[in-house]
Amino acid sequence: MSITTILGKYERVLYQRVCEQLWENVFFNHLNNGSYTLDQLHHFAIQFQLFDQFCHLQFPQAILQAATSLELASALTLSTPIERADPDTTYRRFLLSVTPTHDKSVPSDESASPALMAWKTKLLEFCQAASAPEVLIAVEWYSLRCKHEIMISLAQGLRHPVYQRHGVLDLQFWDEHAREPYGPVETPFFGYAQLQQVSASQWCNILMAAAYLMDSIMDLFNEWHNEMMKLWICSRLRQSE
Repeated sequence: MSITTILGKYERVLYQRVCEQLWENVFFNHLNNGSYTLDQLHHFAIQFQLFDQFCHLQFPQAILQAATSLELASALTLSTPIERADPDTTYRRFLLSVTPTHDKSVPSDESASPALMAWKTKLLEFCQAASAPEVLIAVEWYSLRCKHEIMISLAQGLRHPVYQRHGVLDLQFWDEHAREPYGPVETPFFGYAQLQQVSASQWCNILMAAAYLMDSIMDLFNEWHNEMMKLWICSRLRQSE
């Protein structure tokens, strides 16, 4: 059995894992059921923007600075596993539609919640300990495969009628990402062609790294849900005073 066939098989397994996690994730369950308030969605919108900015802008630079080997630094310099940042305009309109009175300034890193800060630290620690192939393919697989499914789920969930009670949400940002063309699920792990010399044991580590990255992102959404529920509890307590 060729390496292409093997990798295609395992990618389909990981893809199925992504779909199952999205189905079971408490954040997406609440979102799809219309269970969040506008204040809770505002908290998510701020945190997701900071998450997106980190992935597009800060993460590649931080990894280059933290790289402990020329192999990793060279690979990250020559490859572009993380897609380019989107213009701020469509996401800013979404922010304003979630909370019309929201300050138009771009959130600073100090606005990052404990959940996002912990995830960023965890991710950087993982990248410092991982090999170049593990980092490159795990991140590229998330960018080209997992992120698409997340965007589709978010675009669908935010359309719940409950979230339109205070005005129609501007969902162009999510819709554009959800419509982006992606290759078939059967496509083998992206970028593997440059890594033909990777051993079987290294491929095992690469597969585990891809699963670890996706698990950590799903955990982040769960932690955002916990923060959003704390906001709701605090709001109810203030109203009862």
